[in-house]
Formats: sequence, structure tokens, C-alpha cells
Amino acid sequence: MTHIVVHTNPAVRQRYLLKLVNHLLQKEFTDSQLYNIPDLHFVNEKNGSIGIEIVKELQKQMIYKPFNEIYQIGVISQAHLLTHEAQNALLKTLEEQPETTAYILLLDNEKNVLETILSRGVKHYVKEQDKKKKYKRYQNLQS
Repeated sequence: MTHIVVHTNPAVRQRYLLKLVNHLLQKEFTDSQLYNIPDLHFVNEKNGSIGIEIVKELQKQMIYKPFNEIYQIGVISQAHLLTHEAQNALLKTLEEQPETTAYILLLDNEKNVLETILSRGVKHYVKEQDKKKKYKRYQNLQS
């Protein structure tokens, strides 16, 4: 199962990541606990891109059954920075992933990712709620 989260703001993508992980694992982790989950593997960019070596390392981590959770989850924080070679390597993994694995790709713009990758996942277009509307709803709840 692959989830593709699209939003231009990294903080919004991060908040949605927490909600999605909690939903997938059927638990209520906090933001600070997120990076201490043994079955959650993070990929971050190095030198402005994510190369094939980094994707291959993630693939090695994801071959095992989950240690504590329902799924092994691979998170690529800035998937729009995947090189073309890395995207092709990832594509094969997304096509043949076991039922106990999930991938979450966080993007600022889906135009920078191969269409074949986008077609392999569920897209989540995150809408950031306007702070004024949020405050107004809060005030209405108080009265």
C-alpha cells in the first residue's frame, strides 16, 4: 500500500504524516514518538536529492516483517527530490510490496515524480485550514 501526500508546506505534510501513521498502525503516537517507532523508516535528502543508493538502503530495511506494528512503513520525506534512477528503483518496490509494508511519499509537487509512481498509490491532497475559520469555529464552540 502506497500513500502519496501532496502539499507545498513541509509542516502541513508532517502533521498529515502523523495522522496517516496513526491511522495505519491503529495507535495514537505523538509527533515526538514518530521517530522512535522501530517499524518506521525515514528517508531524507542528502545534498539536494535522494539517490538510488538511499532507496536501495530503504528497500533492505523493508524486507523484514514488522517488529512491533502491523506494518513496516517507509517514509520518503521529500519524494519530489528523488533522482530519476531512484524513482525507477522505487517503482519496482511499489509494484511488488508485501502486504505487511506501506510506503508514504511526501511531495510538494507531484509534477516532479514519475506518473507510474503516482499511479501506484492513493493520493492525499492536503488542505490547510484557514486559521481565521479555525478560530471562528473555536469561538462558536465556546458560546
